This record gives sequence, C-alpha cells and structure tokens, in this order.
Amino acid sequence: GKERALRPSTWVTYQGYIERSIAPDLGRLRLTELGPRHVDGWIEAKLKSGLSPRTVSHLRAILRAALNDALRRGLVDRNAAALAGPPRVEKRTQAPMTAEEANQILRGVAGREIEAPVAVALQAGLRLGEVLGLAWHDVDLGARTLRVRQALSRVSGVTTLGPPKSADSRRVVSMTRPLTAVLAAHREQEVVKRARLCLPEAAGEALVFTNRAGDPLDPSWVSHAFHERLAEAGLPPRRFHDLRHGCAALLLASGADLKVVSSILGHSSIRLTADTYAGVVDRLRADAAEGLERLLSGAARGDQ
Repeated sequence: GKERALRPSTWVTYQGYIERSIAPDLGRLRLTELGPRHVDGWIEAKLKSGLSPRTVSHLRAILRAALNDALRRGLVDRNAAALAGPPRVEKRTQAPMTAEEANQILRGVAGREIEAPVAVALQAGLRLGEVLGLAWHDVDLGARTLRVRQALSRVSGVTTLGPPKSADSRRVVSMTRPLTAVLAAHREQEVVKRARLCLPEAAGEALVFTNRAGDPLDPSWVSHAFHERLAEAGLPPRRFHDLRHGCAALLLASGADLKVVSSILGHSSIRLTADTYAGVVDRLRADAAEGLERLLSGAARGDQ
C-alpha cells in the first residue's frame, strides 16, 4: 500500500533505509516482542555509530509509519517506535539568498541549456522534479502562470511522471515578467529543435524541458550542470534545491505574507514554511519591530 502512495524515488529511499538500517538490527525480533526499550536501544546504537540525530529521527519515523500500518492490520497492539523517545534534533534554518546572489546566478546561467529550469526554480519556487515535469499545457505565457500537477523522477535509469510531493503541491504559480520572457524564448528554441527532430510540436503533453534528443531531462544531469556553471562563473556552490529556498527567502524579504509564500511553495502547512525559513522570519520580525519603533519615535517627537 505504501509503495503506491509514495513517489518512486521516495519508495526506493525508504526501502534502502529499511534494508540497511532497520531490518538488520530489529528484524530478528517478532513484531509482538518489539517494545519501546528495543527501539530506544536501537536509536542509541545508531547515534553512537556516527549517524546524525536528523538521520536517526528519520529512521525512527519510517519505523513508526511501518508499525502504524501493522497496528491498523491488528498485527501489534502498540507502536513501539511512537512510544520510544526521539533523538534531539536541532532545527535547521535556511541561510537566506540575497537578491544580489540571485541575480548573479541568473546572469551566470544566461544563454546556457539550464537557464530556463534555473529561472523557474528561482523565480517560481518549484522543486526540481516539478520543473522537469512541466508540460506545455501547464504554461500560460499570456496569463503568466505555471500549473504544477506532476513531477518527474528518475530511479534506476527509469524516468517516470507522477503526482507531486503532496496534495498541496498541486498548485498554480504566477510568473514574473522576466521568467515569462525566458520561457517564451525557450519555447521558440524547443519549436525549432522538435521540428528538426521530426517530433510533435512544443504543445500539450509535450514536456517543457528536454535534452538535445527531445527526451526528458535527467534530474542528476541538471544538478551537475548547475554545479558546473556556478563554478565556471566563480559563484559559491549551491544545490539546485537552494534555488527554491532562495525564491522563498526573497519573497519573504519583499514583504510577501507567510501564508502566501507557503501556498506558492506548495507546503502542506504554514507551520512547515515558518520552521523552514525561521531565520528569515526572525529577521523580518526584528525589522518590523524597528520599523514600529521609528514610527512611534517620530510620533512622540511630533507631540513635543
């Protein structure tokens, strides 16, 4: 059941965790024998082995989900992972991307094959899989909108299109004028390329981003090409996913409401957005307090 509910790449990741880190340690116990003390000992052993608290917490979450499934099926009468104490995980705050760095990145990829994918991630906040899953009927250049309805993943050499990360990830995102111009130019290039390859026109279900043979882009190739281009341009290293974080940070810094930013990113809750960008939100709170102080100080001086 879980395999059908998860994206292929997520399922493969979970399966790897189970086979390497859960089954070898706890698989010798019967489900009915597994108790919180076993899970507590397993968590402690994983931490002592050198795994980070965040990774161990993720392993516990996978085990807890599996035991919840066993609980629903009547195979156990309690969830030992839920009853065990989780490792203490420090909140990870995202270092904000500045407008200067964002513009440097856009200039650095201008005219390259990855220009349009980078622009979509940075200016619309899409995940890499969502960027590569865009079809032309998801792009409305006139209305300046992108519709996110599917994501591309590549697992064991097989490319698949499936639903995005969650139900909230299905969304419509407004585009900036510069991004619209980049996609319009990209479409002209795709029209010429597809005509040369005798492929159907760049419309409908045809993917927006394809390689020189007209096939879907490989996510790992895009990430590698992005890293290479940053290095060539003398820019600090960034993950492709940092472009999405950069979009969120810049939106918040521009004064966008947290709920609006959460909707643009397709987060499942506003709390997730607030936690992910805690550093940015804290800085904005401080800026707001200083702004209020200036207003009140000015009003007080006016009364004198």
